[in-house]
Amino acid sequence: MSNCNRKFYITKWSGIDKKVLSDAIDRVGRMEEIKPGTRVFIKPNFTFPFYKRGVTTPSDLIRALVEILLERGADITIGEGGASLDVFDLHDSFEDHGLYDLEKEYGIKVTHLRDEEVAHLNFGSKKAGRNVPISKVLLEDTDLFISLPVPKVHAMTTVSLAIKNQWGCIGAHKRFLFHPAFNDIITGIHKLLAPHLVICDGRHVLTDNGPMFGTPKTGEFLCTSNDIGAFDVAMCRLMGFDPVRISHIRCMMNHGLAPKSLNEIEWNADPLEFRPCEFVLKRTLQNYIALAGFHSSLITWFGYDSFAEKFLHRILYAVKPNPLEKEMVEKCMAKEKAANNPG
Repeated sequence: MSNCNRKFYITKWSGIDKKVLSDAIDRVGRMEEIKPGTRVFIKPNFTFPFYKRGVTTPSDLIRALVEILLERGADITIGEGGASLDVFDLHDSFEDHGLYDLEKEYGIKVTHLRDEEVAHLNFGSKKAGRNVPISKVLLEDTDLFISLPVPKVHAMTTVSLAIKNQWGCIGAHKRFLFHPAFNDIITGIHKLLAPHLVICDGRHVLTDNGPMFGTPKTGEFLCTSNDIGAFDVAMCRLMGFDPVRISHIRCMMNHGLAPKSLNEIEWNADPLEFRPCEFVLKRTLQNYIALAGFHSSLITWFGYDSFAEKFLHRILYAVKPNPLEKEMVEKCMAKEKAANNPG
């Protein structure tokens, strides 16, 4: 363990405990920075219209964090950028995760980043990195950026952790059109963010496939970091992935935004000791098709923004039905059943 500024803390965690959470924040040196009037932006991971284990940030973690921050007088905003093509309504996700209840109860701000004023920024040399809309709330009105990632595998990027969670800062209806410049954009966004704090509730993790569909497993750990890049490198050790072989993390390393070695991180325990399961990535045929578009502006345009878009998607989902629609229907049916049988 080296004496450095990049810190990573991990502990056992099976249920919400505000004292444990406060201590975990303090262990990485961020608690002292939260003072009356500190403008805090909380970025959860809401990649589903309702809470799903191993997929979205737990609502009870968000509530506990908000209460801790309010006790220190922070000015809190919670926001997300929404799903590409609005495949689900982000406001449904806000509702199901209790954000609007928190807004009414505590007077915090909850915002869809597409509703905010944005700056259109250019990242890198690729055309796909042009005119990327980034909310001015993040650029001008934030003193501390708090990322609440979920530990999971990802069909496009191998892992979805704190660096990937920044992608949701883009407030665009067709955010996937920026994918071919993913590394340039994610690195550029990182440079613009306020000092950061990462809090990861690992009571549930996701393996096999992600970021929306996979196999949830019990994790029972909580980890924090004062550095997004350090967090991802440490979590790759926990998950069993080589961060150098993950393109966006390697890009961050090359820009000095992530440590190239675990020796550059001050930690309290080896993350490997907290590994709850074997993490593997099993891509589907649809994943491989999407992955081709992830790296190609032409394929992305043809599949998602051209005259052939609707026709191609009908063919794709004729082969395999859209699993998101299936789960949304099941959720609605469950709600209706509960409403009709309150006892």
